[in-house]
Amino acid sequence: MPQELTNDNKIRLYILYMMDGLGEAMDYARIYELALAGAGVTYFDFTEIFGKMARDGEIEAAPGTGEPLYSVTARGRLIAENLSHLLPAPLRESGYAASVRARGTGGAAAAAGCTLTEEGDAWILSCRVGDAKKPLLEMNLRIGEQAVAEKAARLFGERADVIYKGVLAMLTGDAEFLFG
Repeated sequence: MPQELTNDNKIRLYILYMMDGLGEAMDYARIYELALAGAGVTYFDFTEIFGKMARDGEIEAAPGTGEPLYSVTARGRLIAENLSHLLPAPLRESGYAASVRARGTGGAAAAAGCTLTEEGDAWILSCRVGDAKKPLLEMNLRIGEQAVAEKAARLFGERADVIYKGVLAMLTGDAEFLFG
């Protein structure tokens, strides 16, 4: 369950932070999906705040035909860069994760993969989630049994997003994710 945002200014900041991380224009519905999944932003809040952001020159629709694609303006980028520290760390992470998952892939998952390497009497599972610019997660895990290592590699490939969220929850003490 994402941490729910209800404060208009923090919702606005979260959307700007997430959209700035996208690095490319995206349609309204996809931006809303990312805001809902990452921060629990309700449709009515999103619609109202997104309209204000467009009127205030923080976001803009790219010219062209068809459904408009939106991106952050220089003004919006400045706000995101200077005020993102006001968002709780888990929200900044979810915004970054959402933008990585959506960036350059039309909303598909970010590149995730792992390799198994035999090293002496154990297997090294090397896992990575991210895009070409920046990794979201990189880890190496030493596993004593080949069957366990192969199962871990398969599960990472199937649910890299959940594993990332779990690692982040463990490191940040997010009890709601861990026990909720």
